[in-house]
Amino acid sequence: GLPLAASEPGGEVIAISLLADRFGRVLYLSPRRHRDHISMAPLGELTKERYRYLGELAARGIARLGVVGLVEARFRIEGNRLGFLDMRPGPTGDEALDEVLMGLDPLVEQLRVLSGERLRERQSRLAVNGQARLWRLVPPSGGVLTGGPGVRLDRCEEGGEARLVVWGRRSGDVETRARRVFVEWWGESEARRWLAI
Repeated sequence: GLPLAASEPGGEVIAISLLADRFGRVLYLSPRRHRDHISMAPLGELTKERYRYLGELAARGIARLGVVGLVEARFRIEGNRLGFLDMRPGPTGDEALDEVLMGLDPLVEQLRVLSGERLRERQSRLAVNGQARLWRLVPPSGGVLTGGPGVRLDRCEEGGEARLVVWGRRSGDVETRARRVFVEWWGESEARRWLAI
């Protein structure tokens, strides 16, 4: 069975997205952490073995429930203890992290499995490559994003919240690229504030 997380807060909350088809196949994607308006993946303190254990545990649970589509499972980890918190069906807004780190677009795959298709990928062919962060923010009015490798802005509407996704091979690459964007938009002091979150 899957242990439930303690009701009192404590420890680290980790989320992992899963894709399931109606044929019982389930894929687990990159583990991530949410803090304020930022999501980051993968998690350095989560060993490959622990990530695989967490993913397989969540995948078995989703398969037994008969869920089809995209779902996010959240766990609380405190020391060596692991507990299940909750499940959230459908998109969460963090799918870009899985896309840039694993080369798989969870939203496109969800549309396929909801239309009755099988999952095309196998877990054995999926791997987390690099580091990524996603900021939920409102870009400055008239702000220009010069872009460059490892930088993407997903914007819903002018003046509304956007998602800035920055990725690279190492966390230092991510920080350098993100700093450049924030300095272009708001200057050095505000860039430090956004990077310190």
